[in-house]
Amino acid sequence: MLRGRAGLALGDRWREPAARLLTLASFAVTAVVIVLSWPDRVGALSIIFGIAALGAGLTVSRDQENNSISGSFIVSVLAAAFLGPVSAAAAIVIAELTATIRLKTRWRAMVLNNLPAAALAAVLGAVVIQGVTPRPAETASLYIAVALGGATMLVVSFAMIVMLRRLVYPSELGLGG
Repeated sequence: MLRGRAGLALGDRWREPAARLLTLASFAVTAVVIVLSWPDRVGALSIIFGIAALGAGLTVSRDQENNSISGSFIVSVLAAAFLGPVSAAAAIVIAELTATIRLKTRWRAMVLNNLPAAALAAVLGAVVIQGVTPRPAETASLYIAVALGGATMLVVSFAMIVMLRRLVYPSELGLGG
């Protein structure tokens, strides 16, 4: 039986086009959801979340197994809760681009793995938050909405990264493999 870790074989040529198609589909769904959702609440908080996203990208760090972690998730969840889907996606894009430059991550990994998963997750999380509580107010529904939106972001992001990583880097051990 052929396995993905055996290296690129004749039967693996489908992986790259499939990854590109999934990436494009992710960006298309992200764009459609943004267009169909409520408009963001733009203001001074938008600038603060933009700076926070930049800071999250700059403070990214790696562990011994070359995994990286940053504060981009929390910035994106808060932007989703208090501003909306466009701001959540913008925050994650700013953080991802900054982290990619800072860690010198392969651009292919960022474009085909990290960015489509993170952007789609941020927008879907924002839609969940807005669906539960359309206006942020200090109520229990806001806390429940943020928890549900954050959980949505984690599940969508993890699932997308596992799928894309297995398509783009089949021979590397990593997430879900």
